[in-house]
Amino acid sequence: MRYPLLIILALTSLSCTNVHPSIILNGSILAEPGDGICQYEIDDPVLIAYPQYNIDVPRPYEAVFAVDNQRRQLTSDIAVNRGGVEVNFAQVELQDSAGTPLALPAELPNPFRLPTNGFLPSASDPEMPGRAPIRVTVIPDAYRPSLTAGTTIVASITLFGTTVGAVEVESTPYAYRIDLCDGTCLLHCPADTDTLLPSCTPGQDIPAIYPCLCDATGFSSLTDECRRCVLEGCL
Repeated sequence: MRYPLLIILALTSLSCTNVHPSIILNGSILAEPGDGICQYEIDDPVLIAYPQYNIDVPRPYEAVFAVDNQRRQLTSDIAVNRGGVEVNFAQVELQDSAGTPLALPAELPNPFRLPTNGFLPSASDPEMPGRAPIRVTVIPDAYRPSLTAGTTIVASITLFGTTVGAVEVESTPYAYRIDLCDGTCLLHCPADTDTLLPSCTPGQDIPAIYPCLCDATGFSSLTDECRRCVLEGCL
């Protein structure tokens, strides 16, 4: 099987960074379509309780995490402790439900790193961490054919960044469980009481609801127009 070119760094070595339990991933935020864009509420986020991924839908699994930074910006007469963090990349290791790394083809490094970006403001006080949404490609599309529907995997996710004071830091690993499915999973035919619902993340987490899905037996059975509706959104 040929795999598309990915900007993925195999972990042949690890740079020296400070592990900061003060940088905390809290879970992925449920996106809601509104005004033509997908919105992510960060102040009072609704987190996805049961992450799911339909491995028949040709797109990567991406998630926007609510990330807290408990580092405070402290100023003295001689120095400023700059607590803000610029997140640069995420490291992901795909594991089975027991925490063992998945056996993947040699072309697919595991763990791997992918660039991401986002700024975590410093905490205003010990009870008020700085919080920001950070998007992570948890499962690149090239990994999708090597996964098995009906199983649960764990993505161990670590964020790496640099403080405003030029100190390299990393978060503690976050274990993110994802149930894998296929066929018509998360592709729903509307019932009489349903509202037609486009998905900000088609094929993952919440269902897309369209009339063209009523006769579907799986993503591959959809017409080109229905596939466009699922992947790009249309009502």
